[in-house]
Amino acid sequence: GDVAVQSQIPRNFLMSCALTGAGAAIGSAVSVRFADGAPVTGTQIYTMGVAESGTGKSKALKAMLKPFTQHSSFCTNATTEALTTLLSKYPRGVLLQVAEGKQFTKMMGKYAPNGGGGNDESNNSLLCEAWSGDTIAVARQDIKKCLRIDNPQLTVAATIQGHNLKS
Repeated sequence: GDVAVQSQIPRNFLMSCALTGAGAAIGSAVSVRFADGAPVTGTQIYTMGVAESGTGKSKALKAMLKPFTQHSSFCTNATTEALTTLLSKYPRGVLLQVAEGKQFTKMMGKYAPNGGGGNDESNNSLLCEAWSGDTIAVARQDIKKCLRIDNPQLTVAATIQGHNLKS
């Protein structure tokens, strides 16, 4: 918190980072239903802090999420294949910290289950499946192995510069 205060990071960004960390800690132990008849899903929070370069947003993000960095379900960069493997290992959920949000959609498109192919094409299918709590099934090259993740729980904390929001 001290780094963020010294950098004059707005309180709402500090609170959103804290809520994201809490969402990751709570994981799927707490379920929510967004509407009558809607499926039950885990507590998921996606945070995107927007500020210009040099404002301390990355330092604040790292400082607020530091208590989670030693856990095996915490990551800062992952292909979709690695992220689905992590989600299958930790059913309570994964906390993904992205210091440069512009790379986030590209990260989600690498090795995507439905053909993102490792290039820079954006493919947010994994992101959408995790957000909605849909079952994710990833077939491996070895036909005998298939990862199946029921009701995935992914929490994302990211920062981005305002001029990169369109991309």
